Amino acid sequence: TAIAPSQPTVGAVPRTPPRLVPADGQTWFGMNLDWANQTIPEITDALGATPAVWVQFVRFPLDDGARTNLAGFFEQVGAAGAHGLITLEPHDGLAAVTPEAAAELTTLLDAAWNEHAVATFVRFAHEMNGSWYPWAQQPEAYVEAFRMVADAVHGATASAPVWAPND
Repeated sequence: TAIAPSQPTVGAVPRTPPRLVPADGQTWFGMNLDWANQTIPEITDALGATPAVWVQFVRFPLDDGARTNLAGFFEQVGAAGAHGLITLEPHDGLAAVTPEAAAELTTLLDAAWNEHAVATFVRFAHEMNGSWYPWAQQPEAYVEAFRMVADAVHGATASAPVWAPND
């Protein structure tokens, strides 16, 4: 059985952000859906359990499609009482990651918490040490962009950055 993180009730003011690590002896199970064709209720019904973490990949900086997808994602994840994990993919290159894009991310993460009680992990430019992504194998530019995004994530309530190299 998956162990879902404890979430505060939406609308409770003020809400205390949850821990972003499982309690001792517990494990969180997560899933990445085909969001265009599946919903959290469908998957939890099929599994007989609610995963604790749900994953969404989005282009970064955010475009209109990413913003729309994230709004629906946070709504579903909040209704499930789970955590979100968003993977930010800078397909336009690391130079496209700007302070303005990072500031928008902080606002978005705070809204996810305030509107849907979704604590969020943010995985930025994963597998940067491989050769298959436009953000890969650029250590100096990556560190600069990662720090900018991590600072934005740390500035948001109930959010934590994730570093995800390929091994």
